[in-house]
Amino acid sequence: MHLNYHRKYCGKIQAVIFDMTGTLIDFGAKANGQALQQLFNQYQIQLPPDTLLAVADLPDLAQLKYLFAIESIKNQWQQHQGSLPDEKQLEQLNIQLRTQQIVCASQQLSLPVDSKAVFQFIRKQGYKVGVCTHYCRDIASDLIPQLAEGGIKIDHWVSAADVSQPRPAPHLALTCAVALDILSVSACVKVDDSLKGIEEGLNAGMWTIGTAISGEYNNRSINEWNQLSNTERDKIRSEATLSLYRAGAHYVVDTISDIQSCLEDIEARLKRGERP
Repeated sequence: MHLNYHRKYCGKIQAVIFDMTGTLIDFGAKANGQALQQLFNQYQIQLPPDTLLAVADLPDLAQLKYLFAIESIKNQWQQHQGSLPDEKQLEQLNIQLRTQQIVCASQQLSLPVDSKAVFQFIRKQGYKVGVCTHYCRDIASDLIPQLAEGGIKIDHWVSAADVSQPRPAPHLALTCAVALDILSVSACVKVDDSLKGIEEGLNAGMWTIGTAISGEYNNRSINEWNQLSNTERDKIRSEATLSLYRAGAHYVVDTISDIQSCLEDIEARLKRGERP
């Protein structure tokens, strides 16, 4: 006998889980790259931009190990320093990196225009708010209170150091959902600027919303973005939007300021029995 049994969650959204850099804060997702570049500049080493994006989802010590495995960086380091850093020296570099990350991230805390209205809507609807971040706990625990001072209350946050696998594995999003006491992953919405972050949300069985212009694809500060022509902005927006949709995003918007209509549509789809 063959059975076909489908359960459908038909309730409300229970939680919205945000990525941090490039989504919730740090327009253009520049802070981590700036911190790494500033650290290596002290040792006369220029990091290629593509390597900065490649390590963006890794915890800080893992970022350093990844970079020192790249032949061109190894050669530059040996040329200037004589030999590659041992484990003790790596730990010292990691401490320096964390200091730089705190400075750079704190300079990028401003939220997109009108985003506070979105969070007021989220709270009014009774949704819980989670955050996933690649930053270590020391840095994240410094940033979260600053967000609270700006009116953004986070119910729970998870650092990449808390899980065994980085994005696109679902570990961060699922760990956050469990901590928020969510009963069904179909009731969760993952908001992220990166392709790996969208895939993370999909792997976790959640609805996903991509943010096209505030994230790593743009990689420009808000001031740099505002100085672009409309034609240049449209090109970046369209390319980022297409990339996020290709990654599987259910919705794509410019920034988190624009997600309210997406959340309302997801509510309607859930009531019809639709699943992510």
